[in-house]
Amino acid sequence: MAQTVDELLHRIGRQVRALRIAADLSQQELADVVSVSEATIVRMEAGRPVGLSAFVAVVRALDRTEWLGELDPVGEGPSPIEQLRMQRRQPARRSRVGRRQR
Repeated sequence: MAQTVDELLHRIGRQVRALRIAADLSQQELADVVSVSEATIVRMEAGRPVGLSAFVAVVRALDRTEWLGELDPVGEGPSPIEQLRMQRRQPARRSRVGRRQR
């Protein structure tokens, strides 16, 4: 069963808290390292929404950038926009419409 957004935010918050504690950092120290307010760290650990830039900064500070790599649906190769541009450069395929039988 798929998790709700709230469930995912709480799960991430618990992981961030565990990583911060393992790194022996207080909430204020982590906030100082990533240049956000302590309230942002408190919100994140409580499973409440925070800005994407704050999330990325915390993930980087806690050395968990592999989390960000998991978000890449395309992986190596052309982006969806590049794929669309390549398709537009190719001539359109003609489709044949069969003659109606009488």
